[in-house]
Amino acid sequence: MPYMKPLRNLSFALTSVLFMNASAFAGCGEIEAQCLIISSESKAPVSCSITVCANAIEYISDWSVSDGSTLSHTSSEEKDTITINGKPGLKIPYDILKENLTCYGTVDMSQVFCAKDVSL
Repeated sequence: MPYMKPLRNLSFALTSVLFMNASAFAGCGEIEAQCLIISSESKAPVSCSITVCANAIEYISDWSVSDGSTLSHTSSEEKDTITINGKPGLKIPYDILKENLTCYGTVDMSQVFCAKDVSL
């Protein structure tokens, strides 16, 4: 069967491209949500826009809050970086939160940002 060899080579070439370009196969979603900002002085619901993108090697979540606050979470095998208004932040563990709630806080926990159903 002389046509099998070209098909096998094409199959190998396509498979190689798929494995080398894992980052090209990403999914993104954007939601408009009600975020909750908690500080020592107040607890206030605010409008926010949350963009989440992920592929086989990286997860990125960017929050833009109507009060001007920003939050960014980038996670990959090499690093896990969270910033809130340009300063280091942390993710609050799911096991201490209500179901379907995602929360991040400043390192000193002076501000906490929460939103429901933040997933891709």
